[in-house]
Amino acid sequence: MKNPWLSLLVIFFYTPSFAQKYQFELNAGIMNYQGDLQPHVFTFKQSRPDIGAFLKYQVSGHFTARAGVSIGSLYADDKFNRNYLQSRNLNFRTKLSEVQVGLECYLVNIREHKFSPYLSFGIAVFHFNNYTYDQAGTKVYLNPLSTEGEGLPGYPDRKKYKLRQVAIPFGEGFLYKISCNLNISAEFSQRKLFTDYLDDVSTTFIDQAVLLRERGPKAVEISYRADEIGGSPVYPPDGEGRGNPKQHDWYYTTTLKLSIGLVDCTTGKFILSGLFGNRNGGSADMRCPHKF
Repeated sequence: MKNPWLSLLVIFFYTPSFAQKYQFELNAGIMNYQGDLQPHVFTFKQSRPDIGAFLKYQVSGHFTARAGVSIGSLYADDKFNRNYLQSRNLNFRTKLSEVQVGLECYLVNIREHKFSPYLSFGIAVFHFNNYTYDQAGTKVYLNPLSTEGEGLPGYPDRKKYKLRQVAIPFGEGFLYKISCNLNISAEFSQRKLFTDYLDDVSTTFIDQAVLLRERGPKAVEISYRADEIGGSPVYPPDGEGRGNPKQHDWYYTTTLKLSIGLVDCTTGKFILSGLFGNRNGGSADMRCPHKF
C-alpha cells in the first residue's frame, strides 16, 4: 500500500488477537435533562434524539472497554414544570456533543452466555451552548448574558461557566448476543455533572441596574420573564431566588445499541477487507470462539 498510515491500520486490525475482540457500535435513543426547569428523571414530553458511534474492545468475558462520541440535544421549559414554578417562565435548549471512554461490566461471562445484564461507567467531556428565544422569536445565547451575574466584577463568587465540561457517566443495561459477531443491547445512562448552569439557572437574581450596565437590556429581558405571561412587571430585587444551587444539573440517555464484530466469525475474514483489497483473494483465518 502506498499510504503508510493505512498500512499500519490494516496490520493492527489484521492481528488475530486484536481483531477478534474489536467491535464497532452504533447507538440511537433519546436524551433527557434534569435540573431547575425539569425535576423528573425521565419524561417523554421533553426528550430529544441522541445518536452515537463507539469502538469497543472485549477485555474478557466480564469486561469490555469502549470509546466513542455521541450527539444529542436537551430542552426544558417552565411551562411543564411544577405548578408553583411555571410562572417563572424560563426555558432553554442546547445541542450537546460528548466524547466518552468507559467500561462495561457484565454480570455473567458474555463469552459463554448469550444474555447478560451489565453496569457501565467512565469519564466524558461534553460541549453545550445553551440558548432560548425572546418574545420576537430571535435566538439568544445565554452564556454571554451573565443572567445571574456570572463573571461580573460585582459578583466575584459567581464564576463564568464553561461550555465544555467534564461528566461522569454511569448506568445499567442488558446485552444479547445474536451471534458471535453481532450483539444488541439497551442501556440507561446518567451523567453526573460539575455545573449547575446547563440550563443557565442556579442561584439568585442580581441587581437590575448592574446587569443592565454590564450586559445590556437583552440580559435583563431574558433573566426575568414572568412579565411575559402576565406576572409582575417589576424586576426582582438583588438576592431573590431564581434557582436551586444545592443540586447540580444532570442529563440522561436511553439508547438501543447494535455492535458488529470486526471479524466475520463464520469466514474468519476482516469485515473491511474489501475496502483495503487483497491481491491473493483471501485473508487470515481469525475465527472467534463460538461456545453457544
